[in-house]
Parts: sequence; C-alpha cells; structure tokens
Amino acid sequence: MPWQVQNGQGWEDLEDEASAVIDRVRARGEKALSYESHGHTFAVDLSRKPFAQISTETGIQRSLRLWANGKPVPVPIPGQSGVESVAEASAPGPLDTLRISIWRGADWHPLPSGESAQIKSQVERGREVVEVRTGGGLSYSVDTTGKSGWEQIAEGGRRRRLRAMHVFRADVPTPEAAPAVSSRSALPKAVAALPLVLGGPSAVEAAEASRLIDLLKREFACLREDAGAVDVAGQACAAEADLVQAWLQHAGDSASSEDKELLEKTASAAFTDADFAGKRKLEEVEWLHFRLLQVQAPSCFAAAQIKDLLKERLRKDPLALARLVELFVTCCGSEGESNAMVSPTRMRDEIQRRLEEGGLGPAEEDYWQSLETLAANHSSGTVGLGPQLSLRSGAGPRPKARASSAGSWASLSEELSQELITYYDFLSVMLNRRKLEVQLFRYDLSNGKAKWLTPFLVGHSIAGIWHTGIVVCGKEYWFGGHIFESERGTTPFGTPTQIQTLGETMRTREDLWNFIQTSLVDEFTEANYDVLTHNCNHFSNTISKFLLNESLPDEIMKQPDIFMDSWIAQVLRPTLNRGLGTFGPEQGGAEGCGGGRATGSSAKTDWQRVAVGALVSYEYVHGWPCVARVLGKAGETCDVRWLDLAARQFKVQKGVSRLLVRPLAFAKPSHWTRTMGAGGGGGAQAQGLEKKEQLRVVQFMEAQLKKLTVIGSM
Repeated sequence: MPWQVQNGQGWEDLEDEASAVIDRVRARGEKALSYESHGHTFAVDLSRKPFAQISTETGIQRSLRLWANGKPVPVPIPGQSGVESVAEASAPGPLDTLRISIWRGADWHPLPSGESAQIKSQVERGREVVEVRTGGGLSYSVDTTGKSGWEQIAEGGRRRRLRAMHVFRADVPTPEAAPAVSSRSALPKAVAALPLVLGGPSAVEAAEASRLIDLLKREFACLREDAGAVDVAGQACAAEADLVQAWLQHAGDSASSEDKELLEKTASAAFTDADFAGKRKLEEVEWLHFRLLQVQAPSCFAAAQIKDLLKERLRKDPLALARLVELFVTCCGSEGESNAMVSPTRMRDEIQRRLEEGGLGPAEEDYWQSLETLAANHSSGTVGLGPQLSLRSGAGPRPKARASSAGSWASLSEELSQELITYYDFLSVMLNRRKLEVQLFRYDLSNGKAKWLTPFLVGHSIAGIWHTGIVVCGKEYWFGGHIFESERGTTPFGTPTQIQTLGETMRTREDLWNFIQTSLVDEFTEANYDVLTHNCNHFSNTISKFLLNESLPDEIMKQPDIFMDSWIAQVLRPTLNRGLGTFGPEQGGAEGCGGGRATGSSAKTDWQRVAVGALVSYEYVHGWPCVARVLGKAGETCDVRWLDLAARQFKVQKGVSRLLVRPLAFAKPSHWTRTMGAGGGGGAQAQGLEKKEQLRVVQFMEAQLKKLTVIGSM
C-alpha cells in the first residue's frame, strides 16, 4: 500500500522503497525512522497525528497518510489504541488549523468561513461525504476520499478540487500558545467582535452571526475610538500612529518590551499594506477594501496586483475606490450576505440601474466602461459574451466596452454564473485583471534523431528525448542543476522543437518565484539532479501543478520509464547528469542561460542574517507573511513567536524552515542571484554566451548519441 505526502498542491505517492521502509518500521511498533530520496534525507514521525515527513536539511514538515483501495486508510499510532475516521485520515493535519481553498478562476480561493466550518464539523464527526449550504441558498457536497485530495461536487455535477492546508507553513505540529500578555485582550475591542488576521487571510469564524461588512465597519470605528483618533477635514480617518496606539494600550503594563515591539511592527505592517495609495491616513472605504481583500484574495501577491491596477485607476479618477466599494456594498443589499458575497443577478440589476440613471464624466470613463462590460456579459442564465445592449439613457455618449475587459469578464463569468461573487472577483473584472497563458516549451535533445535511433535502442520509436521549460509572463522557467528564470527562448537548448499551450493562470510572476524560493530551492539542486528520476521535466511538472493545478502529459512524464531498465541508462546516466544538471554561475550561470535570475547561495546568506531575537517576515501559509520574532535557531530551522490575531494571543511555532523566514530589511525576496540588470539584458556579450551554451548542449548530445550508435552496433 503506498504512502502519500502532502506537498502543497495535493497528495503525491511516495516512492515504493520509502513506503516499504515506513511499513516495516510501523510493523515493528516503532515511531521514528529516516530514508533517502533524490539526494535528500527525510525523517518520519509516527508518534502523532498526522504522521509527519520532515526534511533534515530544511526542516520543512509535510503530512503523511496511507492510501489503499481508492481511499485513505485510518492508521493508529504505534502502541496506542483508537483509530481515526477515513475523513480525518484524508485531512493533512488537525482540523482546527486548516484553511480550505477551492480551485476556480485559475487560482486557489479561500472558502467562506461558514462553509469551511461546516466541512470541518462534519469531517470531525467522521463523515466521508459532506453536505454544505452556502450563504446564497445553494448547496454542494464534498468528497473527502479522493486520491488527489478533497473535491467539491455542485448540484449540477460539476467537480472542483479543494485544498486543505495548515494556516502555519510548518504544517505540523500545531503552534503552541505563549503566555498571555495580560488578563485583558492584547487587541482592540474590534477584535472581540471579529477575529482579525492582519497581514494574512482571516478565518472570520464569527462572520456567520452577522454581516461581514458591518463587522468590518464596526472594527474600523472601534480602532479609531480606542486610539482617540480625530477627524481630518470632516473625514473619519486613522493614521498609522492611531492604529499602533489602539493596540498598544490594550497590551497591558505586564507585556514585555519585546512583545510591545512585535505588536507595534505588526500594526505598522498592516497600516502600510492598507495605505497602498500612500495618503498616510485611512478612511473607512480604504479599511473595507484592505480587509475584504485579506479575507477573499488567494494571496498577498494577487492582492498586490489588484492594488497596482487600482493605483492606475486612481490617477485618472481619485474617487475610483470609493465608487467601487460603494457599488459592491450596495449590491450586498440591506439583508446582506454574511460573507460579503453577491449574487450575479443582484450585481447585474444594480449595474443596469446605474447605467440607466448615470451620466458620463471624463474621469469616470474607465469605471463606466467596466460597468457596461459587466452588465452586457453577465446576464442571468447567460454564460460568455452577450449582446452589447445600450443600457444607459443618461447624458453623454455611450463608451465602447474594451475587448480585453469583455474577454476578462467572459472568462470569469463562466466560473461565477452559478456562484456568488466576492469582492476580489468583482475587482478583478472591474480593473481588467486578465489570465496569463501558460506554455510548455519542448526541446528535442536528440535533434530529431530519436525517431530512427530509439527503435534500435529500446524497441520502439519515440518522437523526441525531451527537455522542457514552462513559459509564463514572457519568462521561461527550467531546471538544470539550478532553477532559472530566463527570457523565453534564450536558454542553452536553442529553439524549442514544439510549443504547447497548457492553459491559463491568475498566479503572478512574483507568486511563482516566491513558490520556487520557499518550496523548491532545496528540492531541485545540482546535487540531486538525475536525468531519469529528478530532471527538468519533473520540475516543469511541479510548476504546472502550481500554475494550473494540472500535470504534464504522460508522454513526457513517463518517458524515463522507457529507458530506466535499459543498457542505455547504465552507460549514459552519469555523463548526462554531468552535462544537463550542472548549469550554474560557475558554468555560465544566468549570463549564459538567458539572463534573468537563478537560485543561488543568497538564501543561505539571508539565513545567516537571521539572528536570535530579530524580527523577521514569516510566511505562515503560502502567499501570506506576518511579522515574527526569532526565539532560537538550530541547524536549518528556527522557533518564532508572532501575534495570532485570530486567537487574540501570541503564539510560538517551532521548527520553522529557514526558507520561510527572511529579515524584515529585505523589501523583496532575495533567495536568488541576479546576474544581469532588471531587464534581463546583457548586450552582445550575453548573446555570445547564450550561443556558446547552446552550441555546447548540441555538441554534447551529438557526442552521446554517436556513442550509443557505436556501442549498439558492437
């Protein structure tokens, strides 16, 4: 029976040898073991639930489960009585710390808190198929027994993948509560009404009792009241000092100076994030915008892209944010949706009413064009592009809806026609945020010779011996000992033999590189490159799963099976590993690999700069960082203390991987080596290096194929 590891994109089978080792140790009643895979050593802890796989190099911990006969297998802890349910076995850890997301619109979106609570409650009671009611009166079921993870099944039979991940990146164990700072709450009165996770997504478990938007408004009012904030020019607003003061006064006199500093930095980071326009003061509309994105956006990277697009709109129309927030809040209605989500019909009707009544001012043109696109392309019961009807009778010429905006909404409307619309969805369309095409570049390392050579070597013909790279945002991502981000088509492998479109994603370039830095930089290295079991195609497959939630075609992923047991592998494997898995700064590096950036040694340098007692940025769930203090370091891990605002107390997380923390001094991630300018250029010298590297690869493969021909003819 195979064991599976939870890798962040779903569950994956462990290698047969690793599964056998775990089974042997468990059969003896032991609770700890270690094994090696792809040049890495992993420890396995069977003494707690969920069982854990721990990298001895990075400290990253991932949940393990046993899989057989089409479902997870409940397994008791060795030496203990009691068995978990099948549903509990399918969860990657304690239910109370799980954050459940759904794959739609080409990204992972957090489920509303009420729906998550229903799932957790029923799974805890041992149900394998869970029934969920949404805030809009719809319902769906969740199958927790799927091999690749949980699935949502809608009333019409449509299936979508669900992802259950811990709200703390170490995955397991759960964080420990630190001593309370005082008998009073360490946070303002607002938090007593609404669990608040500044700097990350909020669980908002209390939102079911009342309208989320009303709670957020009350939250802002309480923050101002606690700080004694004064109005500015007749506007109710709060400065950074007000936010800090509101929190500090509740910390209590018994709080240590270190905890007060941590609280102050957390509040300052929240204010900086909310004040994206740089006004140095927040009004209620900006607070609502900030908090709704925290609750509903897939990641801080997605939220940052929304903010960048919004800043462009604000330069044309200073009232753009106020218009957008007011429209969304109005669409929520007086009775409201508890999770601040709107039905498409209600959105359409409100937009049509405004278009019929409103005039057009020059500064508002983009706003009105977006409204027209929404109304024309998301009518009730219609999916895709609808007729461009004239919906406004007011003054001014009717603007022509932009094709790009129409296409953006048409793509999203298919996802949302039977669902409620979040504030994040609404802004994505109104600000014309579009999906990005993801391509697979295939390079035939045999230069066309595989078709006639492979029948002689392995008994049947194959189209090519493939090296692959993933292309998105105009960049090509590939693995050759280091992980590279190159200008597309400028790698040492020359011109791609085939270009295949894999799909579309809403993940950003920054989100992808952050994933590489925090999850892959120690997994894909020169030391563990193997041309058959851990090569460029395995890397491309991992990136495809991240961007699209889909694997590469079997034609590519199963190609190593053809050669695995052949004499070819025995003869050429060591040579190919040296030739294809040693690209790096010393062998041409990014200069010879298409410019851009590559994983390097700076991650180690960042880790050396992380000192005990220092404040750091800690990424506790992918895409969401918080401010934390380092309590101790041991090897490649550290213990951190941070302010968990959902629980309204400080907490301690032990065994955090070095990849998940970085000094606060770095404004941007720096776990890569930039060897050229920001544009990835380098002039004639870089072009010359690229051509030399391309020639080296061609000559190298020609020599290996010639060697095969000679050996095969003997």
